[in-house]
Amino acid sequence: MSGRTKIMRQLCGRLGYEFSNLDLLDEALTHK
Repeated sequence: MSGRTKIMRQLCGRLGYEFSNLDLLDEALTHK
């Protein structure tokens, strides 16, 4: 359980900026 959480945190740390950019893009397309 803790191992999976650690991996998820590492993925979020590395790809966090990509996810945030996708969120901004999704909002732009939605409000468009």
